[in-house]
Parts: sequence; structure tokens; C-alpha cells
Amino acid sequence: MIGFSTALMVYHLGGLLPDRVHLIVPRGFRKVALADVTLHRTPLEPADVVSFEGFAVTTVLRTLCDLAASDLSLERLESAVRDAIQTGQLRRSTLEGRISSLPARAAERLRDALKGGA
Repeated sequence: MIGFSTALMVYHLGGLLPDRVHLIVPRGFRKVALADVTLHRTPLEPADVVSFEGFAVTTVLRTLCDLAASDLSLERLESAVRDAIQTGQLRRSTLEGRISSLPARAAERLRDALKGGA
């Protein structure tokens, strides 16, 4: 399933063209990643996934939460948050409501992105 910065590209958020394809796979997935592919073994809820142009992709909300916990620059995160809100793909209140359930670092980075980007 498509996630992380690759999902941003699918949604046309943040102007990001990742240098690797990021896929989310089940924890028991045993295949070796191809060159330029990063596999993330992250548990997902059914509500975190949508079908977009025929591909399974993490929702915009889940994508931003995952990226807040990653090493994506704050500037890129701000840009993605701003684009998601301005294009109507995500409500600011929805993102604000999710922050409290995130690990401290991710929550702080999303708060900062909301201040700086939206």
C-alpha cells in the first residue's frame, strides 16, 4: 500500500517528489525491498486506507501523521499540511483532533506545521 512521502505525491501535496517509493506492508511481510523502495511495517486501521485511482493509499490524515513522526523536514510538512487544508482534502479541525493521540515528537511537529503552514 502506498504511504508516507509517496502518498503525498499521489495527493499532489507539498510539491514533493520522493527519491524512493514508500510502501506499507504487513508486519509479517518477508520479501526484500527492491532498490529505491522503502518498506514500512506499520499497523493500519481500515479507516486509514482509501482507494485512490485504483491504488490502496493511506488517507491524507494518516499520511501527515506518519510523516510527522518521520525525518521529513518541518518545511515540507508545513507545505503538505497547508496544501491539504487549502485544497479541502483535510479539515484543520480533523488534524487538530488527531494530534493528542500521536507520540510527543509527531504531535509537536504537527502543531508546529499548523502554526507555520496553515
